[in-house]
Amino acid sequence: MSHAYALGQWYIFELEVRRAAPWSDELRGLITSHFWNGGEADQKPPVCSDDGLELVVKMPARGSIDAAGHVTMGGTSYSIDKRLCGRPLSYNLDHFEGQIDPQLQEFQSTNNDGGRFVNEPTVFRRVKCLDPPRKELPATVKPPAFEPGAAHRAVGCSR
Repeated sequence: MSHAYALGQWYIFELEVRRAAPWSDELRGLITSHFWNGGEADQKPPVCSDDGLELVVKMPARGSIDAAGHVTMGGTSYSIDKRLCGRPLSYNLDHFEGQIDPQLQEFQSTNNDGGRFVNEPTVFRRVKCLDPPRKELPATVKPPAFEPGAAHRAVGCSR
């Protein structure tokens, strides 16, 4: 997820990314863009006004990743998922390109949407994994070969 202020609007971008096939360099996913008009202090959407705007746009996305962790991911089409405030509008497809920093768990990218965003810095932080955790095999634990007597079960040292 990314949460940033740019060009008089707040944007929360969410990327859902999966490999097209195991070990493939081809990526598939979904880009969600939740944005609203506001000032720098409006990190959450303000109450809707006559000139207000708040929309959620969803974009199926395609991209790639190389061995060095360089990623491209861009929307292929869009649909307005929610119109919370303001009138519907046209939307430029977001296209993110950048590098993954494995230590910080960040995707440090720029957004080029063919419109207002030209090399707009956009930093994504991993917030969840889509794959379920791997199940561990049950371990069989054997008891010790002997059990100490009552005299050895005392807590602390007496010497």
